Amino acid sequence: MRRISRLNLVSKLVIGLLSPLGTALCLAALALLLAWQQQRTTLALALLTFIWLWAWSTPVLSHWFGSRIESIYPQTAITALPQAQAVLVLGGAVAPPSGSNQDIDLGAAADRIWYAARRFVPVRRHCCL
Repeated sequence: MRRISRLNLVSKLVIGLLSPLGTALCLAALALLLAWQQQRTTLALALLTFIWLWAWSTPVLSHWFGSRIESIYPQTAITALPQAQAVLVLGGAVAPPSGSNQDIDLGAAADRIWYAARRFVPVRRHCCL
């Protein structure tokens, strides 16, 4: 049991370090460690950290990278999917009220709920929420 929790901790740590923010924090820490010895290397690492964070924060790069990942898994026609007894829909379907609009926003991300609902066949009518 202890080994599983260590593996879980290590996997979360590795995933965190591989994310753009984790990588930038590692580069910034390395730049701070080298600040007293090698000023040119420190400046280069600080600049690289800034460019790395800026690039991943821009919609152009994030949308490009997201579209590359999405293109690996093309959308499947709903008729080609089997009926399901349970459906798990991961978040992102609603946004909180904003501005003068006091209602929740069912934006384009809400489409995944309707798509999942078309695949769901409840065993008992009262179990469908």
